[in-house]
Amino acid sequence: MTIHYFCRTTKLQTRIKLRQRLRFTGKTKQATISQCAGKFYASILVETEDYNPHAPEQASVGVDFGARALATLSNGEVNPANQKLKKNVKALTRRQRKLSRKVKGSHRQAKAQLKVAKLQARISYQRQAVLGVSSMSCRIR
Repeated sequence: MTIHYFCRTTKLQTRIKLRQRLRFTGKTKQATISQCAGKFYASILVETEDYNPHAPEQASVGVDFGARALATLSNGEVNPANQKLKKNVKALTRRQRKLSRKVKGSHRQAKAQLKVAKLQARISYQRQAVLGVSSMSCRIR
């Protein structure tokens, strides 16, 4: 059985389907709906009492960011670079070059702009994921 979660705003009279339930309990203060690369996102501000922003104390590790490997830690561990990210960056340069050759104001230029925006969003998500994974690997060890 699939459970659906919904959100309602005052400006839109329809319910908006959420992909996941809200992570925090408390009073909802504000919701901002934005669009990026053809997709819509909602940022929800919740007032809570049980949130602790301070992380527990752990040993520190030095990080060296490089060209061959994404990061080398002072304890000798090496986080490899993301090859899919490198491939998408090369594809982005090609798509931007194709976009620059389109006739300004044409339908094909609009399609090419959307493709470039989607690829830029994908690269952004990949960079965030790589940084999240590498920071988690630094914290765990």
